[in-house]
Amino acid sequence: MTLESPKLLRLASICVLLFILDSCKTIKPDYHYITSDTVNFELQAINLSEDMTSLATGNDEILLSFLSTDSIPRLIEKWYHIFESRNSYFQFKFDKGSHDQVLCVFVEYDSDRSLDSVAYDLEINIDSALVAFDRRDYKLIEEIIGDEDILGYKMINIQRSDSVRVTGIHKFDKYEYMLRWSD
Repeated sequence: MTLESPKLLRLASICVLLFILDSCKTIKPDYHYITSDTVNFELQAINLSEDMTSLATGNDEILLSFLSTDSIPRLIEKWYHIFESRNSYFQFKFDKGSHDQVLCVFVEYDSDRSLDSVAYDLEINIDSALVAFDRRDYKLIEEIIGDEDILGYKMINIQRSDSVRVTGIHKFDKYEYMLRWSD
């Protein structure tokens, strides 16, 4: 029997395939499932959006809104924090209740309007606001939530620990935020 024999070639191919499959290791994900009802969040400002121009305050006032993923999204919770420097952190807790996933919207709060008013306008116009953000239609965003800027949004699974990064450039200012959560 020579190496060109079809049976031997098939057997050698099967052995090589089995060797490759046997040597593959399962990669474990870098998260674990959250078993408690309260989820701990940490928002890190890696790069502020208000630090490039002379008119900028040097602070990022961030409104973070969690909306339900129901057919009609509703505001579940909101948080507000002023980041005064890069690599600063804001920690908060969220009672997840019956929510497995939430839509997390990052807004740079720039006006004198109340936070409740901005959050409400975002909630009732969330679909239009996200389409406007994706299209970079800043005029429509301004019609919906005024002087505020949407920095990004993410659908997050709060059943397991994980993280999301929101980055971009708005009006010549780069920004970067990291949101992490665990139990």
